[in-house]
Amino acid sequence: MLKLPYKRINTSNYLLIAIILIITGFIFLFNYLYPAVEDDWYYTFIWKPTGAELAGRRITSLHDLFESQYAHYMQWGGRTVAHVIAQSLLSIDMIWQDILNTLAYVSLMYMMYKYSNIGKKTNVSAFLLICTIFWLFQPIFASTMFWITGSANYLWCTLIILLFVYPYYSLYMRGESKSSTAKSIGLFLFGIIAGWTNENMVIAVIFFIAVLLLLMRRQQIRIPVWAYLGLAGFVIGSLFLLLSPGNAVRYSRELVAEGVSTSIFSVDSLVSRLDHMWNFYRKLLLVYSIPSIVAIVYYYAKGKSEQKSKIAPMLLLLFVSAHIALAAMIASPTFPERAMFGLICILIVLLGLAFANLSMGNKWVRAVSILLIVGLTVASGVEYYKKYVVVCKIHHVVKEREEIMEKGKKLGIKDFVFDNQYVISRRYHFHECPNDPEDGKAISYCYYYGINSAIVIDRWQKDTISQKHLELKARQDSILNAN
Repeated sequence: MLKLPYKRINTSNYLLIAIILIITGFIFLFNYLYPAVEDDWYYTFIWKPTGAELAGRRITSLHDLFESQYAHYMQWGGRTVAHVIAQSLLSIDMIWQDILNTLAYVSLMYMMYKYSNIGKKTNVSAFLLICTIFWLFQPIFASTMFWITGSANYLWCTLIILLFVYPYYSLYMRGESKSSTAKSIGLFLFGIIAGWTNENMVIAVIFFIAVLLLLMRRQQIRIPVWAYLGLAGFVIGSLFLLLSPGNAVRYSRELVAEGVSTSIFSVDSLVSRLDHMWNFYRKLLLVYSIPSIVAIVYYYAKGKSEQKSKIAPMLLLLFVSAHIALAAMIASPTFPERAMFGLICILIVLLGLAFANLSMGNKWVRAVSILLIVGLTVASGVEYYKKYVVVCKIHHVVKEREEIMEKGKKLGIKDFVFDNQYVISRRYHFHECPNDPEDGKAISYCYYYGINSAIVIDRWQKDTISQKHLELKARQDSILNAN
């Protein structure tokens, strides 16, 4: 009997694709529901030092973008790459913002998976581990993933850095890489972009690549020209970032805002900041650090020869690099929780790499791994629903105000009073428009929506609001309801 050639279908590949598509759908829904907030109003316009100078000039061309970023670089900060991304996204239709931001999110998940599962067959469990840990334990998630300005600074910039570092990582883990003039030039130029992203991360990446090159020399891995040129480009980009004239301007303003009268490197200031960083570390990073240390010790003690020569040193290097990214924040006057986004991604790669290289031949390891993945997946589903309910409420509040403003502007109303105040946890990054008309955020909010003023009052405490605003609200409702 004639037997036809048969090729076994790799169901893991199809399952991974299906999971990626499901995650894409869920994340797109969040992006679609999440509104423009705070700095998004501001960066929609050509950047000026103060909100009062915006003059309502929106970004509409490459010339506008260049003008805006030059002013930003000279007068506020060096994160040109991040803010080019932010202002580019904010200058296009919101549906495209949502699509592109969703693709960036999914790409970041896939890149962390590529790092973790390098050189191995499709591992759906490792991908789920990365995605669920990321969703459950990234602090201030809305600030770094769905708020466009924050996403450009953290999600997009971390993705760029991981894309740049991957050839180095692959060279070390696999021991060989193709080299060409085009690759050398490309990595040099891409290195400038990647180095021009995020201050604390670039310090960690320079350390990571430098140590990686030393390890490769020690292990007699041939280091191609592109590796040196790429690092040179990255250092140049980091200098553009760190030596921006605007950094000094912002540094001074933030010192004043933080009430620091002496040098930030004085003993009192350092002790205060170290205490602040330790509190963040204890609350947010121990969940990563403890299993990371366990993984490092396990692979050094129990790992096979190949794992001891490659996996164990890489786990240790990732761990140290993440902590260098944390330590670099000591030089910053402020330390927001969202600044830990990139270093948390490094620790997630570490955990994913340790998990992907476990031997599943042991039934107990296999059973615990299955329980872990199932538990994390269920917990992620529950957490998604809880966040979804709140984001839906945010969407409803903003849409209700936008409909009032749209209808009111057609009837000649330019000053608005809203009584649908919504106060929630700062992890959702939903900030009400300030009631102070001189506040920069209030000014940019009014420019964004094309109105003169906006006041948000607490409907349950109207006795604390000025009579003028109550009368304005009554007049506004009268005009809207009559039409």
